[in-house]
Amino acid sequence: MAYTTSSDRPFKQKRRIWALWLLTVAFVTFQLIAHPGFGPESLFLTLLAQFGTLLIAFGIIGRIWSTIYIGGRKNCALVTQGPYSITRNPLCLFSLSMISGVCLVFGSLLFTGMFTLLAYLVFRYTAKREAVYLSHLFAQEIPSSPSP
Repeated sequence: MAYTTSSDRPFKQKRRIWALWLLTVAFVTFQLIAHPGFGPESLFLTLLAQFGTLLIAFGIIGRIWSTIYIGGRKNCALVTQGPYSITRNPLCLFSLSMISGVCLVFGSLLFTGMFTLLAYLVFRYTAKREAVYLSHLFAQEIPSSPSP
C-alpha cells in the first residue's frame, strides 16, 4: 500500500535539534549581556537557584526513567508503561523541566519564561509531528475514542 502523506516516514529530528541549539546560543548570549536586578547575595536569587537545581535534577531523573522504558524500542513498539502512561512525551516534559531549571539558576524570571515558552513550542511541534507518524505506524494499537 502506498502512502502519499509524510505520516509513513519517521519524523526527522534535525529541525528540533537545530532549534534547541539556536535557543541555547540565544540564552547564553542574553545571559552574558543581561544581569539580574538583585544583589549577588540576594535571598531571592539563592531560592531561584535552589529551585532551578531541583528542576534540573527532576529532569535528569525523569529522562533516565523515560529512557529505561523506551529502551531500543522507539518506533518499534508503542510504549505505554512507566512515564509513558502519564504523558505521551515524557522526554520533552523532563527536558522542559531542565531548561526551566537552568534558566532559574542564572537568576532571571524573564529569561526563564521566555526560553521555557520557546522550548515548549519546539517540543509541541515535534510531538505533533511524531504523533502523526506513530498513529500511522501503530494504527491498530492506538485506542480510538468512542463516537458520540
